[in-house]
Amino acid sequence: MANKHEDHLVQCPYYKTNNVQAIYCGKLNEDGIALRMEFDSHSSLLAHKGRFCRRSCYKECPLAKFLNLKHEYEV
Repeated sequence: MANKHEDHLVQCPYYKTNNVQAIYCGKLNEDGIALRMEFDSHSSLLAHKGRFCRRSCYKECPLAKFLNLKHEYEV
């Protein structure tokens, strides 16, 4: 389950929500295909979220890099 009390700390524009073991990010296309990253544990998820999602360095996240490239290609 997502911790709505912490979602306001997220800086990544692609972040949507998370549950115990997955982070859900922006849509891949207009057909509604969403992307998610699954983690082996909740602590791994929290580590990733703290390292990337809640910081201005979110652009270094592998999924954000992919989405940035995709959007650059479409422009």
